[in-house]
Amino acid sequence: MIPKLAAGEIPQRFQSFLKRFYYLRNWPVTYSRAEPNGIQELRFRNGYRLRYSKADPIHVLFFEIFVQDCYFAGGFHKLQPNQVIMDVGANIGMFALHCQYRCPGVRVHCFEPASETRMRLQENISINGLRDRISVYPFGLSSQEQDRKLFAAKYAGSRSLYESPSVQKDKTETVQCISLGQALDLCQAPSIDVMKMDVEGAESDIFEGASAGDLKRIKKVAVEYHDGVKHTRSEPISEFIVAKLKENGFNQVEVLAEPAMAAGLIRASRA
Repeated sequence: MIPKLAAGEIPQRFQSFLKRFYYLRNWPVTYSRAEPNGIQELRFRNGYRLRYSKADPIHVLFFEIFVQDCYFAGGFHKLQPNQVIMDVGANIGMFALHCQYRCPGVRVHCFEPASETRMRLQENISINGLRDRISVYPFGLSSQEQDRKLFAAKYAGSRSLYESPSVQKDKTETVQCISLGQALDLCQAPSIDVMKMDVEGAESDIFEGASAGDLKRIKKVAVEYHDGVKHTRSEPISEFIVAKLKENGFNQVEVLAEPAMAAGLIRASRA
């Protein structure tokens, strides 16, 4: 019996399939939710490879970044050669690789504090010959320069400086954090075209420590927010970030919320 599908569901599913097929030689693996044994690879049609393990839910990462194009979709940003991108919370490099796939020659600065994750990130950059276009810095970002405890999690992308249902409270790693201003200085660029951020709750600290001068150096931001993370703020993290962005000249702000997860994406730009 053929199930009945809602209007528009078939085109969306078919579009998702086409994108997977377009980008990948081994596209079927992005449909599997089974945890891989050992190190596996995504093999892209342009020759790129991305190595991952069971700590990396590849079906989610690939879908959000390559299929949905969540950070740039809807005309938010078009990559151009020699643009400068900050990838704060770079994980294993899916977003950085996406930028290079979409626009060879773009410059990406990756910040990833977790040692194991950063090793995989550096490996993925090296096997694709992208060390001249993608830089990696062994820092997390916070309100100021300081050492912080990073909580472990089943999935690498869920590691956090804050307690949440996803973290393992009995497993931590001490990581070095720097301020947004210090991170901008490391990039050695007059301005940042897009700052992507996915830091599992630390986004509040980063924006709290960011000066007006820091934010003036950034043209666009795409920030994942996590209102469900235990925090000291009285208002939701998302409201604080939106207010700070508007106060600092980002007059085009959209909030793409996922209420069921108390999380979402804030994208902002200057007119």
